[in-house]
Amino acid sequence: MSRSIVVSSFILSCFALLVLIPSAEAASYKKKDGTIVDPIMKTAASGGGHLPYSGTNLEPWASVPGVVLNNAWLDHADLNHADLIGAHMNWTWLQDASLQSANLQHAALNIAVLHRVDFSGANLTHAGMMSSDLSNAIFHGATGHPATLSSSQLTLTDIEEMIVGADITGADFSDANLTGADFNHENDLLDVIGWASAT
Repeated sequence: MSRSIVVSSFILSCFALLVLIPSAEAASYKKKDGTIVDPIMKTAASGGGHLPYSGTNLEPWASVPGVVLNNAWLDHADLNHADLIGAHMNWTWLQDASLQSANLQHAALNIAVLHRVDFSGANLTHAGMMSSDLSNAIFHGATGHPATLSSSQLTLTDIEEMIVGADITGADFSDANLTGADFNHENDLLDVIGWASAT
């Protein structure tokens, strides 16, 4: 066999492998207005660039339990009804996102920007939101009790929404800013932790 035939066979074999082996493509996320953001980016605070996540695309009804999305930029994301049980979303930017009826049991959303996020009807059982910005977030009808809200930034609207139809039993409000919140409702503070250090 001539050398040129061997070289040609080798090149064809390599090309066939490239075609047959799927490349890892970056995942996308859907915004509330229907826009698809592809690829998912990292927050500027984490250096920017593409997020090293190539799993299931993030959209309503997505099933991504245990997903690692730390430092993800998910501005205006539509994650309604998503299965995010045990998700790792620390340092994530979710401003103006919608997580209505999402399952966030045991999810880690610590030090995250959750400003104006709609958690209506979401399952927040044992979700961690320590030191997160929850200002103007909506919790109407949310269920479960977060593991901690320590040092989180909350406003009067947040707390009232959290109380209307939501169970905050066992929530940890250590160092949370609760300026202007009205807790005149019966049983508002049932088994709440860290109340003395909240302001």
